[in-house]
Amino acid sequence: MGINEAVRKTSNSVLIDVEVVPGADKESISFDPWRKRIKLKVKGKALKNEANNDVLSFFSKLFDRKVKIFSGEHSRKKTVFIENINPDDAAGKIGEMVK
Repeated sequence: MGINEAVRKTSNSVLIDVEVVPGADKESISFDPWRKRIKLKVKGKALKNEANNDVLSFFSKLFDRKVKIFSGEHSRKKTVFIENINPDDAAGKIGEMVK
């Protein structure tokens, strides 16, 4: 299953389960099979919404779509909402970044 376990379909959108690691030296993405979440390391700190803004920026650039934090705004474990995308396409794009 892999990355598909972190991507869930809604009506015409997807929810992606993400674990954010703020304050990283460089941005990177991987898949955590134990937690079944996408692990995203971002440079922004967990202060003044810096890490959340980095998460939104990363996914909006990756998918070229509007992105929102659906849940977990004050947590490292977040669910990101992305409009108008197929879950297989979303998982495929993330998979390309993980390799």
